[in-house]
Amino acid sequence: MGIETVRDLLFHLPRRYDDLREMRKLGDLAWVEDGEVVSARVTVADIRVEASFRRRVQRTIALLEDETGSIEATWFGRRYIERRLHPGEHVIVSGKIKHFGRKRTLDNPDFQPEGRDDELLHVGRIVPVYRLTAGLTANRLRVAIREALDRAGHAYPEYLPTELRERERLAPIADALEQAHYPATFEGRDAALRRMAFDERAGLVTRRATPVHRAAGALARHRGRAGLVPDHVHRPRRRHPRRRPCALRGPRPRGQVAPAQGRPRGLGCRVRAPAAALSCTAVIGSAARSRP
Repeated sequence: MGIETVRDLLFHLPRRYDDLREMRKLGDLAWVEDGEVVSARVTVADIRVEASFRRRVQRTIALLEDETGSIEATWFGRRYIERRLHPGEHVIVSGKIKHFGRKRTLDNPDFQPEGRDDELLHVGRIVPVYRLTAGLTANRLRVAIREALDRAGHAYPEYLPTELRERERLAPIADALEQAHYPATFEGRDAALRRMAFDERAGLVTRRATPVHRAAGALARHRGRAGLVPDHVHRPRRRHPRRRPCALRGPRPRGQVAPAQGRPRGLGCRVRAPAAALSCTAVIGSAARSRP
């Protein structure tokens, strides 16, 4: 994933967003289409762990209730759910609806205890969805990014000049990072992504997360403000010299073998090697025919 520093974590932007702000009543879920993601405020009535039809894969089933009805939530292969959910606890759940005849269930939903709206990370809000890798869960990555924002994101230094931001109507970088990961509204998300897109076009943000001050120095020198950033911050990337095109060589005369002058390179070896092989075959054949 290329995440090595806190800055890499801050600029690891979501690939999409799920709008889970609308709270539904359990009694209204009978008319919800199969596969639709819903959110609800519920109370845990019961929870149990059962063995599934697969070996070594357990199934955790929780009975959830509100004033309008009840529904079961099922988790496959996620251990220790029963240690995090307890009967009588009030939680917010978000997951896909699955219909099995007249029975409906929430398939592997995310959940969080009820609390303040600004404390919700996985449910009941515009939830960011990130690229993941083996061994890394979405919940763990959201918690890590939330902690990085609280500790470093809000104090992230601004590297664009004020007049440039005002002319382009760009959000400050600290606000853009917050709204890009945990937007309160889609308008705020769009403004944050517009700032990120501007920085990327200007070369300020790359996928490998090179220091932004390097590009800020380039921008300052482009605008005639050399000296704003130390010279050692901006080091131009070395470019590989362009390879010379390999000239094609025609076949050698019959009976002439190419001299061994080092290892042939490029496309020339593809041309010379068959010609040399044919020449060797011709020499051997003529020697055999001339033998008495």
